[in-house]
Order: sequence, then C-alpha cells, then structure tokens
Amino acid sequence: MSRWHCTATLLTTMSLAAWPSLAQIVVREPASKGSINIEAHNKEQLAKGFSFSVRPDLSQLEGAALEEQLSRLKLKSKSGTPLMSFSVDKAHEMIVGTTVDKAKVAINLIRNTDKGTELIIGARDADGTFRALSSEQVGVFTLKGSHLGFSMQRFEHATGHHAYFVILVDRSGSMKSVMAAVRDAARSFMAALPKNARCRVISFNHAFIHHSSGFDACNPKQHHIDQITAGGGTDIYTPLVAAYDELRPASDSLRAVLVITDGIGSSKLTKAQVIARKSAPTHVYWLGDYRDGGERHLAPIADTFILGEQNLKGMLENYLKQMSEQLKHQYVITIPKKPSN
Repeated sequence: MSRWHCTATLLTTMSLAAWPSLAQIVVREPASKGSINIEAHNKEQLAKGFSFSVRPDLSQLEGAALEEQLSRLKLKSKSGTPLMSFSVDKAHEMIVGTTVDKAKVAINLIRNTDKGTELIIGARDADGTFRALSSEQVGVFTLKGSHLGFSMQRFEHATGHHAYFVILVDRSGSMKSVMAAVRDAARSFMAALPKNARCRVISFNHAFIHHSSGFDACNPKQHHIDQITAGGGTDIYTPLVAAYDELRPASDSLRAVLVITDGIGSSKLTKAQVIARKSAPTHVYWLGDYRDGGERHLAPIADTFILGEQNLKGMLENYLKQMSEQLKHQYVITIPKKPSN
C-alpha cells in the first residue's frame, strides 16, 4: 500500500478526484492536529495521479477561527469590494458581510416567504453608532462561499414588515417622583419609531393594565400614556410573561420588550418560569438600587440591562432614541426563490 500525506486543518471537507475510482481513495482521520492521511491501494493510482481540494467547514468553527477562515475566502460585495466584517447564521447556512471598515454587521432575523428568503440586517460602527448601508456595500453567501443574488431596502420602507414593541412601565408608588419623566421619554420613543412599528403599552404595580386593545400604530395618544400614574406595590414578573405571550405569534418579525422599572416586588411566578416563557429580546432600564434585586432578578432575563443615573430624563430619552435609531437602520434583504423546473 502506498500512502500520500497532506496537511490541513481538522475541520475540513475534502473533495477528491482520482483514477480509476474514487472508491479506492480513503481519507483517514488525522492522528495529530493538522495532519490528514490519504491512502491509495495500489501504485497505479499514484502513477495516474489524483487531486484534492480542502475547504473549511464553517459550521464547525467559532470565534477567531471562524473569522480567520472567512477572511481567507476573500468574499466581495456586489460592487467587487472586499468585505471587512461578517455575520454568520449557521442554522440557515448564510453569511452576510459589509465593506465598511470596523463596522459590525448583524443578522437579526431570517424568514422564508413566497418571494424567497428574507434577512433583516443592521450594522454599527465601533463607537456604537448605527450605520446606513447601500446594497453595494453588502454581500450575501452560503457557508460554502457561493454568492447569492439579492435585493435590499430599508426596513421602514419594506412592505409586509412590522416591528412589535411591548413597553412595560412600572407605576408602583416608588415611581411617583420620576413618573412625569418616564411618560415624556415613552412618548418621545413612540413618536420616533417608523410607521411600520407596532406598540402595546402595559403599566403595572401589583396588577397590570393594557393601555390599548392590541398592537397598534405607535401613537402616544392612542396608548393613553398620560393616564399612567403611580401608586401601589410591584409585581413585574406577571406582566412580563403576559408581554412574552402576546409577542409569541410575531416570531417571524422583529420584536422586543422594553421595561422601565425601579423594583421587583413579589410575584407568584419564579425567575425560572419567566425565562422559560421568554419569546423576545428584553431591554431593562433600571431606576432602582442596583443591589436591590435588579442584578439578581432581572439582569439574567434581560438582553440589555441599563442602570439609570441621576439625569433620568436625559439618559432615558437618549437610550430610547438609540433603540428607535437602531430600527431605522435595519435593512431587509430578499434572496429570490430559484425558478422551479
């Protein structure tokens, strides 16, 4: 038996072309990192020759190793410019990249429609500023590096797309001194959202109330923000689970829960039960003492947990403005279906 040695990474897929038969070429598992043995069963095979190619199996890579392999693929945008940063969705076997240096691109949603596959993406600069993109600055590929044709438009102009927000406002007695500032910030946030956003406002103390009959345009007057007044105790888990239940049907849309509160209070529900029911990204703006339950009870549930400071009105409004700006800088990419034979 003759043996041919080659060196490659462990996480590779090998494709061989050999004569007279591929079946007579065997790829052995490497005995040590970086070494792959290929065995030929007779000298004639080696005399006639064979060739092989090695490509990384991106679905098996993480972190720096994944970034290194993506850079080696030398992927380019529609305009032929090299892509500088990437987002990989392994479940859907897709790569999205942008030519913008030092910007971080993210795939926020993927769904299949009658038109084809739709992705919602966004990008931000190193300082956190959300970035405007054009289709010429973007490339979409399979995990094997094959280019996918696509069209792209801003999310706020995309027909058939909505973003759903549940705004949970604590109206317990301890919120009395800040309630006016919270109402102002909530109004500003809703007014700044694009027209295809849909809101539902829930205020809570020891019980909770809906301020509209369902998800509706994010008009503060329609959601009766001015009627939120402080008083009573606190149960945050029950309305939070109610918010998750209401957002669950919107699983193929952008959605989020925004919580403004200063305390946890008591509830029949446990933190584990709330986590089990979670159906949407959750953003908490915490106005209470950080040591008074916020870190222990809400931070593990939240995707972002912001500790409010002295300038409540300025900080809260700025935080909510960033959230509305993020939505305005989302883009819908459509990869059309291949024609059926």
